[in-house]
Amino acid sequence: MSASQTRRSFTRRFQQETGLSFGHWRDRLRCQIALRAEARGEKMEQVAQRLGYASRQSLQGMMKRVV
Repeated sequence: MSASQTRRSFTRRFQQETGLSFGHWRDRLRCQIALRAEARGEKMEQVAQRLGYASRQSLQGMMKRVV
């Protein structure tokens, strides 16, 4: 089985099991992490950077789209 077939199989199986694409699942997880960090009083600029976003605004934009 080639790497592309393995990836496609994983992608299909993941969506069947979760009902979400991997990207959408990842965004929901990042939202959850960010919300918990915010509740603990962490600075959103630092949370955004830790989650791979360029700015607090870009993280908040993703969160608005997901929520």
